[in-house]
Amino acid sequence: NLPYNIATRVILRLEEEAPLLPELVVMVQKEVAERICAPVGDSGYSALTVLVAGGFTCTEGFVVGPESFHPRPKVDSRVIRLTPREDQLKEQEREDFRTVVLTAFSQRRKMLRNTLRNLPGITGEMLEPIALTAGISLEKRPQQISWQEYAELGRAYRRALTG
Repeated sequence: NLPYNIATRVILRLEEEAPLLPELVVMVQKEVAERICAPVGDSGYSALTVLVAGGFTCTEGFVVGPESFHPRPKVDSRVIRLTPREDQLKEQEREDFRTVVLTAFSQRRKMLRNTLRNLPGITGEMLEPIALTAGISLEKRPQQISWQEYAELGRAYRRALTG
């Protein structure tokens, strides 16, 4: 049972160690669980969803009501299972992946064309080739892109920076 105020930080830190973990089963606030496990396109799909998905597949478990705790919280909790992915990001890809995801979701209502302009070291004319290399439409919004597509964007971003 992770404390609500640090649950996302703990899970993101554990995601960095995903290759070393056989499985992770945690209880978090129900709304946090729904964000972590949200499918692409869902209103709960967020940077947190994508960052966790870079290392784990998420399976929602059972709900635990407030009556199970003392003192009683004002929210429900949910158990989730995080299983390390076979196809998770390589260590050297994580930083670019994180940069692209956080930049894209910095303005989640805007199209990628507008948000990804803020990637460090990128000029406006570099953006279209990055998207073409990754096979991503810049007309999409951040919540419409899968974690795998973000991984491709991260790789294309690295290639654009290093020439």
